[in-house]
Amino acid sequence: ESPANYPVTDLSFNLSLNFIRNSPISSPYGYTVKLAKASKPIGSIIHGDIIKNKTIPIAWFVSNCRTASQRERYVKYLKKYLTVDIFGSCGNMRCKHNDASCESQLDNIYYFYLSFENSICENYITEKLWKHGYGHDIIPIVLKRSIVERYVPPYSFIAVDDFTTIRDLANYLKYLMHNLSAYKEYFEWRRDYKVLFLDGNIHDQLERPWGFCQLCRLLWMKPRPKYIIENFTVFWDNKCESSGTLVNGILQEEKLTKKNFHFDYN
Repeated sequence: ESPANYPVTDLSFNLSLNFIRNSPISSPYGYTVKLAKASKPIGSIIHGDIIKNKTIPIAWFVSNCRTASQRERYVKYLKKYLTVDIFGSCGNMRCKHNDASCESQLDNIYYFYLSFENSICENYITEKLWKHGYGHDIIPIVLKRSIVERYVPPYSFIAVDDFTTIRDLANYLKYLMHNLSAYKEYFEWRRDYKVLFLDGNIHDQLERPWGFCQLCRLLWMKPRPKYIIENFTVFWDNKCESSGTLVNGILQEEKLTKKNFHFDYN
């Protein structure tokens, strides 16, 4: 969990295993690798018919309905401009956990996926982006660009904070839905990069540079290295923005421009 949802008392630790990239033992949800020339795909990255068969703007899998990021407030306003199908306890649509047939709808029906985290914290990027966003033929939308752009392929996602208002974002999404070539550009990263989702299978070769495999290597080292984090509260808690800061700022701007003209791409 993120620091916003899992506060830790100010104790001294000699090792820490968490999702933060500069931790002694880092266990992220996923990572990006650059493809060797021989591994780069040739030809079309995503078939035009896949895009043409999409019919619904946005999908969102979510179970936590009251969050520190206040993502639910943003989506409430976004739904005024575009259809958002919400799967899980926060919506009226159901999809069993790890149901491949259900998740395939992200490839076949939807244009965009909301990879909104429950809190906006440094390095906190979960399966919402690594699995659902990048594991399907869909464009992920994240809350804050600076959180993810260092770790994912360039031009592979859309960031909420790149747009002054929710209306601005909605208009851009409408533009992409009506322009096949512009939509396809968001998949060109697949020519040069591969995104890997770490599902926690410690026997998987992809997991070995991270998490418990990394812990095991350190424990067997002689002499065993020491990593003392004296002020763990500062190290942990300072990674997150205050509750609702980003969303509240955008909603305030949305209200200020409410009476301005509304431009739609056709």
